[in-house]
Amino acid sequence: MVPDVGVHIAVFRVAIVIYRGEKIYKTVKTAMKTIQVNSNMNCNSWSQIQENSSIWNKNLLPCPNTLRQVKVARAQYEPDAMCREDGFISFNCWFQQGRQQFNEDSAIACFRSVQSNVHGTSGECCYNRGGYIITRGTGAGSDDRYHSGHTFWKHQFDDVLPLLACCKLETDIEACNKYFQYRPSRRGSDTMGQFGGTWGDPHFLTLDGTSYTFNGHSEYIYLVIPTEQSIKFDSSVSLQLESQIRTVPLEGIRNKVTAIKTFAARMVSMNVSIIVSRRNQVVVRLNNDELLFLLDEDALTEVNTTTLSFEDFSIIKNQTNGQLTLSWSIGVSIQVTPVFVNTTSTVVLNVGTALSGELKGNWTLGLIGGYDGNPANDLRTKNGTLVGSIDSLTSKQIHELYGTTWAIGPSQSLFRYEANDRASFYASQNLIYIPIFDEPTAGSQESNVRQACSIPLDSSDSSQWSYA
Repeated sequence: MVPDVGVHIAVFRVAIVIYRGEKIYKTVKTAMKTIQVNSNMNCNSWSQIQENSSIWNKNLLPCPNTLRQVKVARAQYEPDAMCREDGFISFNCWFQQGRQQFNEDSAIACFRSVQSNVHGTSGECCYNRGGYIITRGTGAGSDDRYHSGHTFWKHQFDDVLPLLACCKLETDIEACNKYFQYRPSRRGSDTMGQFGGTWGDPHFLTLDGTSYTFNGHSEYIYLVIPTEQSIKFDSSVSLQLESQIRTVPLEGIRNKVTAIKTFAARMVSMNVSIIVSRRNQVVVRLNNDELLFLLDEDALTEVNTTTLSFEDFSIIKNQTNGQLTLSWSIGVSIQVTPVFVNTTSTVVLNVGTALSGELKGNWTLGLIGGYDGNPANDLRTKNGTLVGSIDSLTSKQIHELYGTTWAIGPSQSLFRYEANDRASFYASQNLIYIPIFDEPTAGSQESNVRQACSIPLDSSDSSQWSYA
């Protein structure tokens, strides 16, 4: 059942989104007939009263370069109801179709920024079939003068209809160029620095892009955001958000590797935990109550997700692959993906994180490091000591000097425990458990590891840690 925790809970029906999309489409279609009579005149009239985009599009986050990345960045971007991947509505992505005569890509999915800047501006990121951002043409996303969610009709009349008048209904290339002059296409970035996570056995990627392996067996601080900027963890300082992971050995693996079996996070009084039970079932709890993600039978289920919304927090479950996306209003999004490991017949958790750019600068601590744009200082202990750069340390040194220092004590635990399980056991294992410090696997062994941990076989060494 859904718990009664004194906050508003809502299951958003996909049908509402689709209904609104149909309404938008019909409204725009009516406007198109008016525009089509003299689109050039309308485009010119619009362009003559436009400000230079540099006046209002400052401080917009760049788009993630790939579709995988933007799916993780749920604190920053949300799916565009009018252009969804595998969308089934008849006009899906109609507005983001590229012009064939100019060899432009068409979008198969677009995402809109969650927040706006001080001018009420927002941005849209669109991606092609290859999963890469589109940066030119009518298939690309743009800097929009008005946020579609905050000032809906202003966005329609000042951003959408001019696109129709200048590009969709006008064959003059100069008219379309005029639109892009005032609504510039969005650019992508791989250097945003706000993606981090852990996958596999486990591989970690810090928020500044440092990748390392740590096979600890205990309960650890994954990410904390204190109320004061610092390079060390101070238990006396209150926290905006704290999250922890529990890692345990995978049975039957010769090299003594560990994997994440439990994740927990707390913001104020709301504690959410995701647990792989002894029966290999993924259980989600909010405080002391189990959450059940039931599809709304009245909704159109082609978009197979369920959303639970709370005060300052939401959680989305993909009913197809079980992936859970947790988003907090402070600008943090954490994606937890259950993965079945064939070699051990067990379920483990892959965890990916995206942060708002507002949290850059000594606001984050934990196993995924500080977020300040400097990968060289990522490996700091809990007390703030820099143990060295990734290139100067062996896997044994990373384990002993860095990873184990982020273990939590029993009194700090956010976890629930099954029968005969206790926090003190995991605290003791942090120093007792010693993995085998092997070099990275190669050849056929590497292929087996990637397959077991759901890492794409064609990914590079860096991208295998970056996204689930």
